[in-house]
Amino acid sequence: MHGPKEERVWHLLSTRQNVGLYFSFLIAGSWHT
Repeated sequence: MHGPKEERVWHLLSTRQNVGLYFSFLIAGSWHT
C-alpha cells in the first residue's frame, strides 16, 4: 500500500535540499515584512 501522503513524504525527502532553500526563502521574506 502506497498512499499519496507517503509519496509526498518521499518527495520531500528526495528534495529536502530544495525544501531547505524554500524555508530559508520564507524566513528571509518574513524578516522583510
